[in-house]
Amino acid sequence: LAANTSFINDAIVMGGYVYATDSNSPMIYRSMVMEGGGLGVVEPIMLSGDWQQVVGFNANGIEVAPDMQHLLVVNMANRTLFLVDPATGAATAVPVTMEGTHYPLSNADGLLRCGNDKLFVVQNFDQTVAVLEFAMADGMLGAHVSQRITDATFDVPTTVAIVGSVMYLPNARFGITSPPPNAYNVSRVDWGMECAYDCPEGCSPITAGGMAGMPSRRRSLLFGSFMPTPTTPTTTCPVGCMPMAA
Repeated sequence: LAANTSFINDAIVMGGYVYATDSNSPMIYRSMVMEGGGLGVVEPIMLSGDWQQVVGFNANGIEVAPDMQHLLVVNMANRTLFLVDPATGAATAVPVTMEGTHYPLSNADGLLRCGNDKLFVVQNFDQTVAVLEFAMADGMLGAHVSQRITDATFDVPTTVAIVGSVMYLPNARFGITSPPPNAYNVSRVDWGMECAYDCPEGCSPITAGGMAGMPSRRRSLLFGSFMPTPTTPTTTCPVGCMPMAA
């Protein structure tokens, strides 16, 4: 990594690799998950195509796309969601609308896919979670905002996990200087719905008791079976699914 310039922000596991965003550089980093859970050589992948690196904090949240083959990366500075080819770094802007009008993803931070058709986008200083619903149009991925979730307890939330129908969001409280001890907290919001996942052969949905819908970067820390063990890449179960018992 570039010394004193990189800012590694968020990470996700897909297809036997860990992918991480760099908020200060137009690239993502990839590292193979090795036997025992260690990581291999870090490979930089330059972002190209529609990606525009601008002044400020750029690449932030990252998630696996609905096709399980691409990545979703949000650029916080230009308020845009991108579909990224993990092999080449080619990025395609995903148009996002609300009630037929362009919806800029201002202050976009953590991402979490809910099922195969929704994406939670945490908008930290906006104190909001935008619920995006995906749709294909002319062969291109698009999304519209179906709901904006707010809560009185939000205090600059940065990411989200969901268990059953309950969302948990850590509050970063950016801008608060020297908070008193134990001043940081996690917001708990019952969204009223559960994330439903279509799992491929060999995988089964994670039940609510098994951390349903938790981002794969967090699930991998909790459940060793989610991490591939060979020294070569293998296909892992997608977000919301876990390997079936042999």
